[in-house]
Amino acid sequence: MPIRYFVKQLLLPPGILLLILVLAWWLRRSRPRLAGALFAVGVGGFWLMSLPVVVEWSARALEREPALAQSDWATLATRA
Repeated sequence: MPIRYFVKQLLLPPGILLLILVLAWWLRRSRPRLAGALFAVGVGGFWLMSLPVVVEWSARALEREPALAQSDWATLATRA
């Protein structure tokens, strides 16, 4: 697999939140306040992504196409 795939997965949620948590762990001794803030952002991001309200909002933003009417189900095989 190309490296581009891995970079893309790490820069999109939840990969970016994992990177933030790893960075917080890495900075925990040298910059504890920054590490604590990054940890809070990472855990808070995961918590927000697990809330049903946020899931519904993001699903509505992604699903712009209306549902297929039941009357169109019969012609679906001919369109494929």
